[in-house]
Amino acid sequence: MNIFDFFNDGVPLHPALVHVPLGLAMAVPLVAFLVTLGVWRGWFAPRAWLLVVVLQAVMMAGGAAAYNTGEKEEDLVGGIVDDAPIEAHEEAAGLFMIVGGASFAFSLLLLFFEGSGLVKFGYLVATALAAVLLVFAAQVGHLGGRLVYVHGAADAHKPENTGKAEDAD
Repeated sequence: MNIFDFFNDGVPLHPALVHVPLGLAMAVPLVAFLVTLGVWRGWFAPRAWLLVVVLQAVMMAGGAAAYNTGEKEEDLVGGIVDDAPIEAHEEAAGLFMIVGGASFAFSLLLLFFEGSGLVKFGYLVATALAAVLLVFAAQVGHLGGRLVYVHGAADAHKPENTGKAEDAD
């Protein structure tokens, strides 16, 4: 039993958790742009970049939690939905985590070079990476939505279907 099982009372956690990283993936590029602009114009000290790093850290933690609960949902939904759309969603989520991890690492690295003349350019690169990550987030969300609304993944939680995943194994 993991921490996610403790809070799960029959209602799937995955749909609730995915909104944290997906929502932050939309907000981070805007926040990163505004902080970059603020630092460039002297409105903010370079330490303001810490806000972007913290938001990305929360996004990645939320992404890890969503990925973990998605793995559990896969076992249940696999008895209802074909493997191909599940695998496509899982692969997109994996890419989101890889690109998000790289974006987070780059943003974090910038905190250690705030005195460097190139760090202002680094903020721009990190902002662009965050915008690219938004594309990956949109793909994950789109494929997850298709699982639920096109392929009927939510049906796995209907009382009459709760035993189907175990029967399929």
